[in-house]
Amino acid sequence: NGVSVSPGGDELAFLAFTHNPSHGSSFSFLRLPATAFAALVFNDTGMAHHQKKEWAKAAELFTRAVYADPTKELFAYNLACALAQKGDATAEHALKHAIALGGDAVKKRAAKDTDFASAKDAPWFKDAVR
Repeated sequence: NGVSVSPGGDELAFLAFTHNPSHGSSFSFLRLPATAFAALVFNDTGMAHHQKKEWAKAAELFTRAVYADPTKELFAYNLACALAQKGDATAEHALKHAIALGGDAVKKRAAKDTDFASAKDAPWFKDAVR
């Protein structure tokens, strides 16, 4: 098992060897942009803080995830959730970014998500999930 960084530092390569006596052995290989890996780490760490109701720390980490990989709606959505929980008006921008990336699926999820309880009656939220 190992991890290697590309010469330019822009990609990570992961190699895993698994052995199962009844199924044999196999190698798995994955190449991943370093920014995508960083975004996953920031997002996962942000979720740990979100679950502890540490909204400010969660929002900070989700923001880093969005900057590292702005193409994933999950990171923007999680940011919107944390911002809504802490009463930050920029939750609107983050949710709209998530919807722009994920469309109707994100709208439906947000409409049911208790993280947006404080924003449910806000005109911006109603417009966003419509």
